[in-house]
Amino acid sequence: MTQTTQATIDWLLASAWGTMPAGDLPAWWSQYCQAFTQDRLPACDPIAAAVGGGAMAECVAHAFASGYQNALRAEFTALDGMQWRALLVSEATGKSPKQIHTRLEPNANGGWTLNGTKSYVSGGALAQQLLVLAHAGELADGRKRMRLAHFSADRTGVSIQARPPAAVMPEFQYGTAVFNEVPLANEELIPGDGFADHARPFAARESVFIFAAVLGYLFKLAVKYSGSTSLCERLLAAISMYSGLASLDPNTPAAELATQGGHALAGQLVAECDASLGDLPAPIRDAWARDRAILRMGQAGAARATKTWAQLGVQRD
Repeated sequence: MTQTTQATIDWLLASAWGTMPAGDLPAWWSQYCQAFTQDRLPACDPIAAAVGGGAMAECVAHAFASGYQNALRAEFTALDGMQWRALLVSEATGKSPKQIHTRLEPNANGGWTLNGTKSYVSGGALAQQLLVLAHAGELADGRKRMRLAHFSADRTGVSIQARPPAAVMPEFQYGTAVFNEVPLANEELIPGDGFADHARPFAARESVFIFAAVLGYLFKLAVKYSGSTSLCERLLAAISMYSGLASLDPNTPAAELATQGGHALAGQLVAECDASLGDLPAPIRDAWARDRAILRMGQAGAARATKTWAQLGVQRD
């Protein structure tokens, strides 16, 4: 067990039955950031902070926020501070490089100009910093040159409009972003291929952090309402598993296959939680029944796992 995992488990055993005041997402995020800066979380390590935020959550949307923000911290290690960040990839046409139409063009000032529309801004108006995937011309082979720009959401030419609440996690906010002649400096473009080096690895990493945070939330509920120490023990084991998965390079077959197996094990444990948390207060029970669907995001990796096994010469069952 790593030092980070040990600190996380020790913190959960001492603190998980405490709560944070209920509130909307901006209010909860403010409280979470305060806990983070006051060293009330188990560690500054992103996966530990994700689990800690899950245990502090009052609903699945809060746990999701903790997982998502700490996944960004893990993927983009040069980004400091606790500002809310959003990675903007998806467009109306899709999210693969061929489907990305948001564009970066050189401007007369020696920098770049950004134009386009992104379908999802996680956090909506809560977003303070944006990471935007865009294409900047073509490579020699005709493929789009993908870059990732990082800049403040209050930049001139940026407009974020709220989207209607989703059926799952309605407390979580989303928005649509429009970029109209947004000026950017060269240093605001993150080095490397914006898709292959950043967006794609984050997609693999994100589910690990969100599952870990949701398990932290379920551990708190199990301590408070289930009365089952064996269930709490298995949740701690699963959280330890995700701590290990978070340390893997998401670009490797090992991480791809181990993560898919981890999600399958976690899914079985979540099903057990459904049966064991029968004494939840009605509002919490009903919200969990509605929001547990977010864990289906783990199924998105099944196709990648099948492809990875095929590359290893094995047919996935």
